[in-house]
Amino acid sequence: MPMTEMHRVAFDFHGAGLVTEAPRGSWTAGMQDSFRWYVTEEAPEPAFRLTVHEDETPRVPAHIPLTWTGTLQERDTGRMYETETLWALEVENHGYILIDHAAASAELVMRRGSERAFTMTPIVAVLSAALQARGQHIVHGASLGCRDGDGAILICAPSGFGKTTTSLALAREGFRLFADDVSMIVSRTEASGPRIWGLPNWLRIHRKTLEMLPWLGPLPDKWNSEDEQAVALHALEGILPVGKTTPAPLRAVIVIGTRAERHAVVPLARADALVRLAKDNVSSSAVGVTPWHRRQFAAYAEALSSCPVFELHAGTDLPSLADAVDAAIAR
Repeated sequence: MPMTEMHRVAFDFHGAGLVTEAPRGSWTAGMQDSFRWYVTEEAPEPAFRLTVHEDETPRVPAHIPLTWTGTLQERDTGRMYETETLWALEVENHGYILIDHAAASAELVMRRGSERAFTMTPIVAVLSAALQARGQHIVHGASLGCRDGDGAILICAPSGFGKTTTSLALAREGFRLFADDVSMIVSRTEASGPRIWGLPNWLRIHRKTLEMLPWLGPLPDKWNSEDEQAVALHALEGILPVGKTTPAPLRAVIVIGTRAERHAVVPLARADALVRLAKDNVSSSAVGVTPWHRRQFAAYAEALSSCPVFELHAGTDLPSLADAVDAAIAR
């Protein structure tokens, strides 16, 4: 039987290399579209490697213990398996992805036609592992370049707290939108402090966001059951400054708080901010807090210690929000 020709795509995430090989172009095409600005001929070495296989009866290796069962962001049922060095996520009826942190590699085993089930949570996990191997750490947050061109800010909050609306409102008034949901902290070096960049991907626009920011429209009538629809960041190039960005010095961290009648950007204790970031990003399980999560926690602590930290209480006058943020940073 002839061997199946593998489709290969390589990425360079600011020095963190990722190489993916899959038996079908439909898989690599999806990653190429999502990470279009980071495709390269040859990834920086040593690169993290993801291999995709098809199997109609995929099973997570029996020696990895089950540590979590629940519903994924994509609404599929998921099961997590972990050891000190291995992490696996099984998506019910579709397959699983297994990350070996020690070997800097991952294996995706899925039923044919199940690409959709592995386009969000599992791939973000692979990307996180690839980046962490090169001193970069994913954080659930938006990142934007400052209006004066000097550095960037990180905006953090759990899902549903308004990161996308806040980011778009700031971008409309001159901040440069890196990403609204997935950002990367580049660890401090001898030459510089922590830096930040964002993964430009799909925005999840809520119907209420469109009502508050009508300049985003018109949008097609493709709202899901949660009154959201996905919009590619590059689709906003005509109305906002977007595109591939380079890591910028971290100038401030802003944690979104409760709404207010008028904007208030107030100092927040670093310890309080770290607790909120850890709760939203760092998990523990039956095997305890894993080494890669400890490194992630340390990166957050380092970032928060390097710059001012604020809590944002946004008011209803969104066009003036950028001035309020600028004034806080200037203080």
